[in-house]
Amino acid sequence: MRSSEVVVTKGVVSRALMILAVLSLFTALSGTGEVMGQAHPGVAPGRPVAPATSTAPADPNAPKLRCDETTYDFGEAWSGDVVEHDYVIHNDGKSPLELLNVRSTCGCTATSYDKVIAPGGEGKVTVKLTISRSAQPLSVTKTVQVESNDPAKRLTPLTIKGKSKPRVALEPPNAAFGNVTEATEVTRVIKVTNNTEEQMKLQPVPLPPNQKTVFKAEMTEVEPGKVVEIKITGVRPFAERSNSTLLRFATGLQKEKEITIQCSLFSPPLVEVSPEVLPLFVPLIRDYARQVSINYSGKENFAIESAVSGNDAVKLELTPVQGTKSFRLMVKVAAGFTPPSDDPINIILKTNIKEKPELKVSVKPTRAPTPPQRPQTPAAVARIEDLLGKPTPVPSVMPLAGGQPIPIGTNNQPVVLNFWAAWSPQSRRQLPVMKSLHNQYWRKGVTFLNISLDSLKPAGEVLEAAKQAGLADATVASDPRYATAAQFGVKSVPTVLLIGKTGQVEAIHQGLPAAEQMTEYEQMLRKQIDALLEGKGRSEFADVPKAVASGDMLEPQRSGAVPLGPRQKLTVESVRQDIGAVKPASKVTARLYYRNDGMQPLNILSVTASEGLAIASDYTKSLPPGSAAVLNCTFDSAAQPGTFEHKVTLTTDDPVRPRLELAFVGSVRPYLECDPKTGIDFGREPRTHTMGRLATILYHGTDEIEYLSAECSSPKFEATVTKLSGGQSAKLVVNPKPPFD
Repeated sequence: MRSSEVVVTKGVVSRALMILAVLSLFTALSGTGEVMGQAHPGVAPGRPVAPATSTAPADPNAPKLRCDETTYDFGEAWSGDVVEHDYVIHNDGKSPLELLNVRSTCGCTATSYDKVIAPGGEGKVTVKLTISRSAQPLSVTKTVQVESNDPAKRLTPLTIKGKSKPRVALEPPNAAFGNVTEATEVTRVIKVTNNTEEQMKLQPVPLPPNQKTVFKAEMTEVEPGKVVEIKITGVRPFAERSNSTLLRFATGLQKEKEITIQCSLFSPPLVEVSPEVLPLFVPLIRDYARQVSINYSGKENFAIESAVSGNDAVKLELTPVQGTKSFRLMVKVAAGFTPPSDDPINIILKTNIKEKPELKVSVKPTRAPTPPQRPQTPAAVARIEDLLGKPTPVPSVMPLAGGQPIPIGTNNQPVVLNFWAAWSPQSRRQLPVMKSLHNQYWRKGVTFLNISLDSLKPAGEVLEAAKQAGLADATVASDPRYATAAQFGVKSVPTVLLIGKTGQVEAIHQGLPAAEQMTEYEQMLRKQIDALLEGKGRSEFADVPKAVASGDMLEPQRSGAVPLGPRQKLTVESVRQDIGAVKPASKVTARLYYRNDGMQPLNILSVTASEGLAIASDYTKSLPPGSAAVLNCTFDSAAQPGTFEHKVTLTTDDPVRPRLELAFVGSVRPYLECDPKTGIDFGREPRTHTMGRLATILYHGTDEIEYLSAECSSPKFEATVTKLSGGQSAKLVVNPKPPFD
């Protein structure tokens, strides 16, 4: 075990942040510079060291959290009151114990806690619980989680529990009568009990002058000052359907000045017709039949004396439902019927009920809508430059993960459209720029859409490549047949189009500049997006020098509308495929997807690979026309960071391309990386606030790693590093200590 200083950031305030990590295995390269440390004997200083085979033992100097009382039972408390308790936290370790955070559940708040507890000392966490108001006794249990730097106990739960007691109890708590008919007795007695030492003087609070109610309350004092019974009665006639009132009563008590009783009932209509309107789509191409239900909820005998249709073509069949006071009306119309107008055809039902002597059902003719014309697919654009200043040819694109289509140029906001491919080395270099732009501009209303032109990869692999670059699933779309790309004239990746608020294409950027010009490339995009947000167009863009760029050309792909070729034809996504960044010293799988775009079977005659690359023997050797397959290859990644390239050669009976040589390229990650790679930036004009910034330390090794502390080379900053639960990565929090020079 040895200590290594990891440079994780070089902020604008020009001070380097160092993490002191105890590593059981290596010294490596971080995301922002070289990781240097004390080398083993015989190893040159600054040179990477191979992983060790054993894991690090527990640090005897680490802090150790102890809480003898993790559960506090407050017994019984009044509902609505606040219960407060101090939990004593001991540090039995030899290093300062840091309480990093206290997370509470609903209704529970950690009002204060000691941030640092010295070795052998003690501190406290004060928890305040506001008990919910209730008219009945309840059991209460709430928990807070204390996060600390104790490596053996990152989270410590503290529980507060007990029972709540209402000052004034209601039994039952409301007067909910549910569905009522004329035969239902609508009466409920609610017992009101005063649990306090004071005398209760219950008085009804008058309703507002404009509020009517069907509920009447009568009070009877059972025990003076202590128990009152309230008789709630529903007074007929009720309004049809919902009837609801909140009755209020003053108590005369100091801390429970008022109680409320929710009264409700549902009174079905005396005669209910469902449905009352029947749509009839014309012209009628088949026989029409619809059923109408007529339900009576009264006490009298119910009868429908007649049913008359307003049009002889509308036939009626009326049937009583046995054992009930309901009827079923079947409405039938023969195919070919054309109504004289679009006016409703009324059906009149005569009843024996004086309150509802007549019922009406309407048959509403509705002209069937004309099917929309299927839009023709726009023709492919010969040159992408021809789109400048013109409306976007595609109104929306469906995200790969599903959901609603994403509009392009139709929502009065700028759109950044990025065509990329997971196999493209240039796209892999460009995607972090898209992530950075998205993080800055999505809150300002800019839409980002990254359209994958991977023609053979499964959707899951495309999303995984996007995830590895930090792209959100909602911003990723797929165009495997290049249909959308053809409409934009895209011939290579990456290609970025900037679309203004009016929906016009304002800028096109094809390819990617050299590594040393990537900062200028990102700055150029930022300036142009800022201009689009201001409503400006390409003619008003600032004169930003454009770096020389190059892209990865797309392999020709067969569109669904293009027939297969007359002979067998081998198609791959690219002869140079980037599989991304891989972990050091690990087993890596690379997949080559291939397809037969010919009308004859395609035969794979042989597959050979460069040294270190193993070919799985279960690949498909004969592909029927139009079918696809995958060739699985494996290799062991290097133990040191760097790039790699492995080659595969396919020999086939494709008469045009009988021998195809492909390369898998990518890079080996360093053992430790900082996310974001650019480090932690507090801005060019640091203010006097003390809000910290967060970064993640990513660990790509296989053995265990422990993070002891974080140290800053400047006294103007302080940092903490905490290993994340369930993984090997760590959370780095950096806090400024103003004022600054």
